[in-house]
Amino acid sequence: ICLKAHAIGTPIQPRGAFSCSDQRLNRLQENICRSMLSNMFSVPTDCPQREKAGWTGDLLAFAPTGCFNFDLSGFIAAWLANMRDEQFADGAIPVVIPNYPHQEKFQQQMNRDSTSSAWSDACIFVPWYLYRAYGDIRILEDNLAMMKRWLDYVAKRCQERPQHFARLPKAQQDWNDYLWTKGFHFGDWFIPSLIKEGAGIQKISRLTREVVGSSFYAYSVQTFIRILDALIQGNSNRSDLIALKTQYEGLLGLIKEAVRTCFISTDGRIRNDLQGLYVIVLQAGIVEGELKRKVAARLAQLIRENGDRLDTGFVSVPYLLPVLSENGYHDLAVKLLFQTQSPSWLYMVEKGATTIWENWEAIRPDGTVTTSSFNHYALGSVGHWIYRYIGGIHPGLPGYRHTIFAPDVHCGLESAACHVDSYYGRVSCRWYWQGGKCTILLDIPPHCTGEFDGQQLSSGHYEFSR
Repeated sequence: ICLKAHAIGTPIQPRGAFSCSDQRLNRLQENICRSMLSNMFSVPTDCPQREKAGWTGDLLAFAPTGCFNFDLSGFIAAWLANMRDEQFADGAIPVVIPNYPHQEKFQQQMNRDSTSSAWSDACIFVPWYLYRAYGDIRILEDNLAMMKRWLDYVAKRCQERPQHFARLPKAQQDWNDYLWTKGFHFGDWFIPSLIKEGAGIQKISRLTREVVGSSFYAYSVQTFIRILDALIQGNSNRSDLIALKTQYEGLLGLIKEAVRTCFISTDGRIRNDLQGLYVIVLQAGIVEGELKRKVAARLAQLIRENGDRLDTGFVSVPYLLPVLSENGYHDLAVKLLFQTQSPSWLYMVEKGATTIWENWEAIRPDGTVTTSSFNHYALGSVGHWIYRYIGGIHPGLPGYRHTIFAPDVHCGLESAACHVDSYYGRVSCRWYWQGGKCTILLDIPPHCTGEFDGQQLSSGHYEFSR
């Protein structure tokens, strides 16, 4: 018997690559790409074997990683066109694109609602990620009206008074109009410790929806302001966009103040005290100064108390390592990457994974195989941090017109190599240790610039030693 297997899917071109001296990380990178390719089938699906649905939250989490590894510009632009077509008359965005509104199971789980923060917000974040990766301003122009209608919908929902309004704390009553706590929200879905306890969608939603919904509202408005900035830079005569930006800057301040007042205590503790809530609050820029330091410190404490292991859900995990690195806990981020006890990325690898799993323990420590999906790319969102902090490549300007090179050569590896093929040419960073000295090799394509260790660089090849 001769059997032949053919991989089928939408043809998308490779764009970036990462490799290093640790074969486990190389396998992780292979798994990230393999899961992504098997979920690019006309639309970006969540899994190729079960739901096969264009869940918006999955792509929101994974898009920065995906856009580095492959050229998704046309593929995702087409999906966003579907999203524009599926947007409801009131501005709401379904959580699955293309939508299938009569799927009874999901409608029951979502209390007959159709949207959720951190899922439907993909209408803002995914175009922004594509612009940052590829530098084509048209993706923002094409989707601006959809984004505005979505934010108008959220603002209207915020102004609703829930049935239990009279029982809410006084602060939440006062700030009601700026808190996105109405309707259904998945919250920080799939928190490992809660899943182990048998928690389902409703319990995780109840514990996390208020902070996630309201913080993501702020994060979406903040990103929309950045989008307006980019469009204004391309056409300074757009007085309508300038006025819109001013309006949303005022709204952003009110949302942040509402979240701080209602959900964060002066000692930096967040209501329900879960890792992912701290991550999202920090990523959304809700806190500043001393309060920000306290929130970051509490996040680090929770991770350490958990044995240097993550306990973040589906929404917060893409931001976990970046938030730690950007708030003075980069060493802890590195520990999490190299952690092999569950839940962790290398736990999957050491259990023989050839794709990214939906559940950190799709295969349990005792070898028991669960019914979770074994091909869900969302948790592969860690790739974006790997390429930036270990590979050393980060776009300082859209499309890598300017690149910030900052590899962590002290992360415990002997070497690493990373490149991305921008529209201008190949941007690359390679480093290796030899004889107690680290050599760093950089390439910047024509008409582009870069920076490394405080030095401004023009196009060309560079070699540095440390």
